[in-house]
Amino acid sequence: MKGKILITGAAGFIGKRLSARLLKSGAEVRCLLRHFSPVPAELSGAEIVRGDLLEPASLEPAAKGISAVLHCAALVRPRGAIISRREFLKTLEAVNRDGARNAASAAAAAGAKLFLHLSSIAAQGPGVSLRETDPCRPMTLYGRSKLDSETAVMQGIPPGSSCRLVIARPAMIYGKDSPNWNKFFSAVRSGLVPVPGRGNNTLSVCWVESLVDALLRLAESGEDRAAYTVSEGPRTWNDLARMSSEALGVKAKILKVPEWPLALAAFLAGPAMRPAGLWLPAAGFLAEPGSFREAVANWGHDTTSLCALGWSPRLSTPEALAAELRETA
Repeated sequence: MKGKILITGAAGFIGKRLSARLLKSGAEVRCLLRHFSPVPAELSGAEIVRGDLLEPASLEPAAKGISAVLHCAALVRPRGAIISRREFLKTLEAVNRDGARNAASAAAAAGAKLFLHLSSIAAQGPGVSLRETDPCRPMTLYGRSKLDSETAVMQGIPPGSSCRLVIARPAMIYGKDSPNWNKFFSAVRSGLVPVPGRGNNTLSVCWVESLVDALLRLAESGEDRAAYTVSEGPRTWNDLARMSSEALGVKAKILKVPEWPLALAAFLAGPAMRPAGLWLPAAGFLAEPGSFREAVANWGHDTTSLCALGWSPRLSTPEALAAELRETA
């Protein structure tokens, strides 16, 4: 990629990997970090600027002289065990929708030639062999906020702009430094892996390094105002437990948890808490009924559009898990 590249969310799981890859290639990288965020070691060599997606004025100097913006910043779930549901919804919409619009507007105003927006397959929802043009039916508050973010960046960069807008919808991205996947890998290491139901439903997954490959490919060749799913394919919970066990060199037993107690727990952690105006983020995929339905649904997203640009997964899922987890076994 030519010119200076601005990466938002550079301190996050995906942002760090993407920044490190670009820095290693010799690219000029500017990373937008929040005022209080420490600078990860992976960003050594990058220009660090401080700002906030919800403070448009702080984005103007961050975007000055930029040729491309790779927008990785997003709120997935809040911290804390018990929080206000209203405040969570307000923050989720502000960061994922309004923050994305602000970043896109700043990129267009600064004369950037590319704005690559990381959405999520959660914006489309589960299904089998889904194409990007199929209807979007998000099941969760996060998924709806990411679908809203896609509309928001379209508003921030209107049709006819000289800034090319590309939307990536990553699958469930795994890696050893992913907060969400680390819980799964920790369970594998412990020797007992609980999976919902029979564990035969499929998840659409992708290794983080294959995702970085895809993002760089989309930055070069993605079509203006098009969305692209990024996935190496569907894998069952049972497959992922077995492959992770092999990658870590341990013998883990799969514990199949019946769906009905999980559904009850999801109700108690979600709708039952609404009268009190509370949210239980610590409950994970049980924090809302939509998250539970996602966990037991089948996910399988078509990547024909992305593969047509010359992308393919760098490694198969078993190979990628082995490469990612070998040093942590």
